[in-house]
Amino acid sequence: MTNRYKISLIAPIYGVEPYIRQFAESALAQSYDDVQFIFVNDGTKDRSMEILNTLIEEKFSHLKERIVIVNKENGGLPSARKAGLERAEGEYILFADSDDWLDTNAVEKVMAVAERT
Repeated sequence: MTNRYKISLIAPIYGVEPYIRQFAESALAQSYDDVQFIFVNDGTKDRSMEILNTLIEEKFSHLKERIVIVNKENGGLPSARKAGLERAEGEYILFADSDDWLDTNAVEKVMAVAERT
């Protein structure tokens, strides 16, 4: 299989309404361009997905081609990560927690190490 992207960033989403905006902005504003973003809605019952979708529409619509939203019933973190992996088109995989945030050049640094080693 040929990879469409160099790296796929997978982030499960469940109960992160207070954090999702900061996380998504930090993920989607990465300095590295060849990245696919996969957000896995693990059946969250709060407004996390509404906030994420609004942010994508209002600020990151230019990235829509590289953004995948996976909706599934709640199954926990391993299940959500597996669902993301099934949609990943990257040569490399980077898992991120949606209650954290990333430095703007985090993916660039990860890829520099991956390519060097």
